[in-house]
Amino acid sequence: MVVGHGYRKQRERLVEAQCTGCHQLGSHAYGPDLCGLSGRKAGTAQGHSYSKPMKDSGIIWNNESLEWPAWCDHYVVATKQSKQKSE
Repeated sequence: MVVGHGYRKQRERLVEAQCTGCHQLGSHAYGPDLCGLSGRKAGTAQGHSYSKPMKDSGIIWNNESLEWPAWCDHYVVATKQSKQKSE
């Protein structure tokens, strides 16, 4: 996926608004560390508990799967993540 500058800025604002309350880069927070996220299997970061549906989802984090609000209710039910739309 080729990501334009405007899209990248929009994504940065979305991450700041919706993700950094629980996730950080390079430090512990309530949710798993986002460093090294690309290519990681969902529900596998050490030191965190995950719902069975998330662990069994088979999701590998990448540009497409990080569009969380677009697919969360359809693909993974009973997660511990909030479900907010990205618009």
